[in-house]
Amino acid sequence: MSFNQYRTNPGQAVSNFKGRTETSKAWPGTAVSTWMNGGLFGGPPPIAATGGTITDVDGYRYHTFNASGTFAVSDIGVDGATEYLAIGGGGGGGQVLYSAASAGAGGGAGGYVDSTFTVSVTSYTVTIGAGGAGGYSRDGNDTDTGFGGTQYSIGGGYGGGLYDRNGGGGGSGGGGGNDADSGQDNGLGASATNSSYGNDGGNAISRGAGGGGGASGDGANGLYMYDFTQQWGGAGGAGLNWLSLGTSRGGGAGGGGMYQPGGGGTGGGGTGGKGTSATSPTVGTANTGGGGGGGIDDGTGRTSRNGAAGGSGVVIIRYPI
Repeated sequence: MSFNQYRTNPGQAVSNFKGRTETSKAWPGTAVSTWMNGGLFGGPPPIAATGGTITDVDGYRYHTFNASGTFAVSDIGVDGATEYLAIGGGGGGGQVLYSAASAGAGGGAGGYVDSTFTVSVTSYTVTIGAGGAGGYSRDGNDTDTGFGGTQYSIGGGYGGGLYDRNGGGGGSGGGGGNDADSGQDNGLGASATNSSYGNDGGNAISRGAGGGGGASGDGANGLYMYDFTQQWGGAGGAGLNWLSLGTSRGGGAGGGGMYQPGGGGTGGGGTGGKGTSATSPTVGTANTGGGGGGGIDDGTGRTSRNGAAGGSGVVIIRYPI
């Protein structure tokens, strides 16, 4: 009997061996790529999906939606489990008129929803809320962000000011302002609609308006010590760094102050206006849900009296790969 009569190459059927009956090949016929995606040598296949800006970081795939779009799932992998972040549009800052005793408050950040969702093989519409406009039409509450119908976050509350000294409720509440022209002083900051997803706005004290609430903290109260050099706007509440990705989002905006504006909360919150230099408030950063800074006036009607717009929201979806 020669060695070649009993082949050692299992890539040919055993029936080629002399005196043997045909059985299955000893070498698997499945492609190696298939093994690695759920077979002998690899883990289960990941979710297959398109939509948004896709990045892979530390074993996870992220779909970031900075604008409205579609998250299309063609394979759910093992169980379709995902994690997501949805932030609503930030509330706009409060507006004042021509009184040096008036101060507009900072807008609240959009709601910060960090949760899980099981996807199916289907296409999900993703909606990104715009920030609320600054000034009198400043409410961010109609700018919800989300996908899949039930996964959403509401917009931030507006900052108090002209005709309405109290802040508006929302994902995070807007700060309280002062409207001396209509006799409405010391406005109150609003509460977050749901304390699990945001925080409260700060209160106004005369020419120092309150800051808007942020994802991780309340807005600060304004400061007024009956000393013209201590009329300060309250700072906005800070945002959060989701899953330590390096970018904070969901910052509340600072309130307007005659001598010192309230600073924007980390995570995209705008800074309040400063009356003595007629410095205009700044807008909330796009795709952070940051609130817009509150306006202030020094009595001359300069542009610092107009509240700034809130920043747009964002949706981020991730799953293991």
